Amino acid sequence: MTGTVYVTNNTDNTVSVLNGAACDATHHAGCRRPAPSVPDHEFLIAADPATDTLYGGSLTEPQIDVISTATCHADNLSGCAPVAKIPTPDPGSNLGALDDATHTLYASDEAEAGTVMVINTATCNAQQTDGCAAAPATIAVGAFPDVPVLNPATHTVYVGYGDNANRIAVINAATCNAADTSGCGQAPGVIKVPPFTFNYSVSVKTDTLYAATTGFPAPGHTVAVINGATCNGTNHTGCGHLAATAMVGLFPQGSAVNDRTNTLYVANNFNGDAPGTLSIINTATCNGTHTAGCHRHFPAVVIGRAPVLVDMDARTGVIYATDFGSAAVSILNGAQCNATATTGCQTREQAVGSSPLGLAIGPGARTVYVTDLFHSGSVSVFRTAAP
Repeated sequence: MTGTVYVTNNTDNTVSVLNGAACDATHHAGCRRPAPSVPDHEFLIAADPATDTLYGGSLTEPQIDVISTATCHADNLSGCAPVAKIPTPDPGSNLGALDDATHTLYASDEAEAGTVMVINTATCNAQQTDGCAAAPATIAVGAFPDVPVLNPATHTVYVGYGDNANRIAVINAATCNAADTSGCGQAPGVIKVPPFTFNYSVSVKTDTLYAATTGFPAPGHTVAVINGATCNGTNHTGCGHLAATAMVGLFPQGSAVNDRTNTLYVANNFNGDAPGTLSIINTATCNGTHTAGCHRHFPAVVIGRAPVLVDMDARTGVIYATDFGSAAVSILNGAQCNATATTGCQTREQAVGSSPLGLAIGPGARTVYVTDLFHSGSVSVFRTAAP
């Protein structure tokens, strides 16, 4: 008798080998310790630190839930029930960009109708819910829109769409926001990208949009580099071509940019067949106007299995990635692991619920929120990590 426990993992067809002697009815030192969770059934989430509000696209109901991060955080889970709801056409809204200047949340309805909702966060937040019941304004983009991202400097929203996810709509947010909806009937510009390109991130510093080609069924392994100076809400002249293509790992998905360290982090999913990685790209030499550094082999850091989304704590530069196949969140010190410094590229893991996907950081509450999709979902809640 070795006291060893073997557990099959359906999500990635692996077997976990556990020390049963260190985790049994009387010994708990070797047991997995997931972060506490609350029974909020959310798909993707977005945090607004200005109003201490967490917005969550409901997995089960046609609504966006409004949750107070002042009463729902790592030190207090008693106030995590939604305080209001925003009506949506379908469940599972893709929550994305928050525009602080216009108090606007952009969220797409991923059904075939293809719209992006324009939500007023000044009148619908955890403290003020008067405006939550009103149906938000919308802008038509195309079938099955993805998560919107924003470049606040050019007032541009980018959102992928299409039956094969091979288009990106380019929206002028200056005339389509919560305060001014006069331009929401516009015809957005269009960027053509390879099929099954999902998840985007923006470098405001270099005015660049990065878009990962996940691929299906064949694996993608590239990131499209798009010049935002010539492809934005008011200038579509450069939308017809990509500035460059960067090579990363197989099935790349989420990404995040740190403009302070000139670094793009890209999660390589590998379809769960191998441990995931984060590719580290130097955005100072690989961007929309300077592409010489795009054509090289980029360093990569091993993280958990089947990573999906990536986010950064703007206060500390710490990077978080949801590991769908590991039921965990990988945590990386961005100050010591970036495009010019790799001495601190060791990762930590925070165990969470099964099938983690969505990720948001409440800097005021210093709390990380992670949506767990298994069995209709929950939200894991834990304290942000120190650098």
